[in-house]
Amino acid sequence: SRVQVQLVDVQHIYAANRAFAALKADGSVVAWGDEYQGGDCSKVQAQLVDVQHIYSADYAFAALKAGGSVVAWGSGYWGGDCSKVQSQLVDVQHIYATSAAFAALKAGGTVVAWGAGGGDDTYGRPIQDAGGDCSKVQAQLVDVQHIYANDKAFAATKADGSVVAWGDAQAQTKLDGVAKSIVKNLMSRDATAALKTDGSVVAWGNRSYGGD
Repeated sequence: SRVQVQLVDVQHIYAANRAFAALKADGSVVAWGDEYQGGDCSKVQAQLVDVQHIYSADYAFAALKAGGSVVAWGSGYWGGDCSKVQSQLVDVQHIYATSAAFAALKAGGTVVAWGAGGGDDTYGRPIQDAGGDCSKVQAQLVDVQHIYANDKAFAATKADGSVVAWGDAQAQTKLDGVAKSIVKNLMSRDATAALKTDGSVVAWGNRSYGGD
């Protein structure tokens, strides 16, 4: 009800755990819900123009604008504050999300991440690592083609078929293995599916697992 009069010409709605964000036809955004976890975008409202797509973590949103820049809002530690990497968020092509972090894939195949990345908050309390800090693998994040995400980690597949993962150690190991299998082929338990350049698909292997 607080934003009802603004909810006209809405094209799409996105959801976080405790908030919604509506993308309107003119590229503007309206948010509602828990004001500290994505339901209030008033602090960045002036920047929310020419928005093309919105991505959501559990408690934050990230908007990708027409020129490749990014605006984030919501819980700061969990992805709602991208100010530390704002200058790097140019020529962004796509954004991926874990539960509490975002990773932006740029036109040149490089990656920028923000959100929960370990360490402590201002009160000395530990912050979970959900992939918000990729500095340890930054030098390897070149020629990235795609990024995969689970709850607490990211894995980037590169043009040469290699994989770079970061985030929570346990989640990272699981995701790294999944990404490596995807790089080789799209594989189920006992079957493989290949996507061809003409958009058709060929599958083989155990019929019960998708091989037919």
